[in-house]
Amino acid sequence: MSLVQKKLADRSGASMVIALLLFLVCSVVSAMILVSIHQNSMRMPQMVEEQQQYQAVSSALCVLKEKVTADDMALSLAGSTTDINSFKYVLEQMAQEVKASGSAQPYTLRFSVDGEGAQALTPVRGELHMAGNYDLTIKVCNTQPEGANALALVCKAQVSGDTITYSEVRVQGAVMGGDGA
Repeated sequence: MSLVQKKLADRSGASMVIALLLFLVCSVVSAMILVSIHQNSMRMPQMVEEQQQYQAVSSALCVLKEKVTADDMALSLAGSTTDINSFKYVLEQMAQEVKASGSAQPYTLRFSVDGEGAQALTPVRGELHMAGNYDLTIKVCNTQPEGANALALVCKAQVSGDTITYSEVRVQGAVMGGDGA
């Protein structure tokens, strides 16, 4: 037998080759795990920001829903009976504008809320839309990115004489108008 054939037939280094291959496979797998962990940790601040923005929109909508469904939220078409700094006053003014137009002209009011200083709020913007039949749609979304996390509160009006109340209040996903709200 020649020297080359003896070397090929010798099995004394096979365990070392298998160990090196196993080490290589484990190294590749651990490198992939580390890359995945790094990518997820880089995305975490963005996920926190997105969560804060969603919470701001849903909190704003919850506050508005509580206002609309409050026991004292019967709107008067005969004239305002409430404080001019209240949400109820704004809705009564909208209802009176719709009534003055002969219920043919819907009324839309746009708003934005943001804060300053240490207690700064995540900015949101929205739109109050009162249809000719006094149904109310309140849309709220983030300002950055434009229109993200848009939600709407849809309120069905019940008109009795000169009094409007809202029942069938539901929250749904919505898309804000492209012209800004």
